[in-house]
Amino acid sequence: MKHQPAFVSMALTAAVLLLAPGAGSVPAAANPQQDAGGWTAPRTPWGDPDLQGQWSNMLEAQTPFERPDELAARGITDPRNPEALAEAQAAVDNPDNRRVFEEQIDAAGGDGTGAGPVHWYENLAPRKNRLWFVVDPPDGKVPPLTPEARQRAAARAEAREPDRPWLLHLSFIKPHWPYIAPAPYHSMYSAGDILPAVRSNAERQTGHALYRAYQDSRICRTFA
Repeated sequence: MKHQPAFVSMALTAAVLLLAPGAGSVPAAANPQQDAGGWTAPRTPWGDPDLQGQWSNMLEAQTPFERPDELAARGITDPRNPEALAEAQAAVDNPDNRRVFEEQIDAAGGDGTGAGPVHWYENLAPRKNRLWFVVDPPDGKVPPLTPEARQRAAARAEAREPDRPWLLHLSFIKPHWPYIAPAPYHSMYSAGDILPAVRSNAERQTGHALYRAYQDSRICRTFA
């Protein structure tokens, strides 16, 4: 499955931080790898995928990942269809729709969770240039998991220990996910249930250019 590059930062908030100004000066890949189809994937000198550049999903806010069923029913197969794109942009620009979206943002992130007010969200007025992100398969839908992937997911679920806390942080909220958990989640565990963090200066020792650039950035130094 392939998708267009603007989604990179939507799903990988941390990657956006790593690719902050200063991280884009890494030289081009020394040993690119070529897949069976003949496309050459750029690589960094240390072998990772070369994602140099500044990626932003600000202009793609409110854009669905998969092709919406209503567009499929209309036979629209191009995510940049001019007519449908103009309709989508008109809907975004509609003041009534904007008010509804602002209310949804307030209800989801602003009600006692520590998230910022609505005016923090610069992506409330995006200038859309696509209707969805998935372009391969051509139907614009994420294909189902393979049997092997389903087996791995089942094994992970079975290996979980239900009596131990578990956390997954995946942030799609701009500027960041709320730092204060809302009810009932904030009262499920006390400080005594959480193991203290074990920190060491050795964690900051790295030869990775992107990690080093992030550590030297103002944001990282502020939160360190």
